Amino acid sequence: MVDLVEPAPEQGMGEALNEWREEAEEKACCDYAFRVALPGWGEEVKREMEEVAKKEGVNAFKISLWHRDPSMQLSTAEAAEAMSALRSVGAVAAVHAENGEVVREGERRLLARGMAGPESIPMSRPEEAEEEAVTRAAAVARQAGVPMVICGGPTSRAGAAAAARAGGVCWAEAPAAALAATGAEYYGACWDRAAGFATAPPLRDDPSAPAALARALADDSGAFKVVTSEHRSFSMETKAAAGRGNFVNIPLGVNGVEERVAVAWEKMAGGEKAGAEAVAAVTSSNAAKALGVYPRKGRLAEGSDADVAVWNPNNLRQISAKTQQQRGDFNVFEGEENISIFIYKNRS
Repeated sequence: MVDLVEPAPEQGMGEALNEWREEAEEKACCDYAFRVALPGWGEEVKREMEEVAKKEGVNAFKISLWHRDPSMQLSTAEAAEAMSALRSVGAVAAVHAENGEVVREGERRLLARGMAGPESIPMSRPEEAEEEAVTRAAAVARQAGVPMVICGGPTSRAGAAAAARAGGVCWAEAPAAALAATGAEYYGACWDRAAGFATAPPLRDDPSAPAALARALADDSGAFKVVTSEHRSFSMETKAAAGRGNFVNIPLGVNGVEERVAVAWEKMAGGEKAGAEAVAAVTSSNAAKALGVYPRKGRLAEGSDADVAVWNPNNLRQISAKTQQQRGDFNVFEGEENISIFIYKNRS
């Protein structure tokens, strides 16, 4: 499991990493690693990043071209400097690829027109904002000579096409939610349900998008290499308290850590879009390679360190917030029926 460490305002990356690690040591029942978000850019952030990379072994840092906190959003020039610094320590640039200026202007215009509900989330984040940011980030990464992963997306066809054009310098993560749901959810009559799907980049209102994403993941030569959980779950009460009346304040995030592998299997292998090997690659092996821990991780072989999970394709289950293991009262996969359910786990 790889968690994102996001420093609080005025908090250093090293301090934040230590807090995350202490909590993980108390609760984790599997191996874990961290990706650390850059809290802006400058000489002090650069120094901290180099220290965290060299002393703590962190080899992936997040660069935000959009962030709800403007101080954590990097300009193109800052992103270029950050990527050059990442190359010097052998780290990967994980980029949130949305044009922050376009998003903020869209939010301003929609609120001025009185459009304050969850439906304004995708409207304020057009595909072009994602496409432009992916293209820009890929160009900067190519110049810096640093590998780049688009984290949390892209979720739009235009963004996916931009990632494909970027070639070898860039690969993309596919959120598990995007394999099962679409942006049509934002336009429902129930505010709580619509807000439950709030995430960034947003799900797109395209009924063919989940199947297209499954096919893209099955294509080993394509840009999409990993299915991620993008797990950042909130209760319905929390989302309503913060964002009812102003969609800009709705906490962004969905569940996925519990359902990720089962959903990937159902939508890829179950939908006959890919074989078992492809599902194993996008849920395990490719991530291990990107993190530099393959073949110790992500492979079943003598000498490898593997958690072995056996799934029964003849066993049916229906996902529900009422029966989920995770805390929370909402599940974006509600009602999805999976033919694969975990029945055994062993360490070899």
